[in-house]
Amino acid sequence: MNFNVPAILTFVVIYLVLTTETTGTWFAMSAVTGEKISKKQWNMGIIGEGLSCLISAC
Repeated sequence: MNFNVPAILTFVVIYLVLTTETTGTWFAMSAVTGEKISKKQWNMGIIGEGLSCLISAC
């Protein structure tokens, strides 16, 4: 297996941008619905985002 460091760093930056964007979406949905997001929901959302980015990177 060959790992390309610039490609890995690019995916890390993309992941950080996607996580920030998704977090903004969660805040907006929370404000619109009037429901507070629990810590468990935050954690599960971040895990789901991480898994989806991992699968798409592979």
